[in-house]
Amino acid sequence: MRRRGELLAVLRDGEYVYPPWQFGADGQPLPTVPRLLTTTRAAGLSDERVAELLGARAGLTGDRCLGDALRDGNIEHVLSVVLAAPR
Repeated sequence: MRRRGELLAVLRDGEYVYPPWQFGADGQPLPTVPRLLTTTRAAGLSDERVAELLGARAGLTGDRCLGDALRDGNIEHVLSVVLAAPR
């Protein structure tokens, strides 16, 4: 799935790590992940930067991250924030 662009994985200490924000409560990959990856890669963002952005805390308070918005089905919001972020 990583090779087909359906899941994001980043290398950490020589091993691929799959950020948890791309999986639903049932453990299955979110259907919006391929669109997220296609769009961000076309915009020139590295997978590492996408993982960083979606894993970062959203807002000044609370413990939600941008990846939670993806899980909630807010793909348009996620894409707008990620594409507007500094490279």
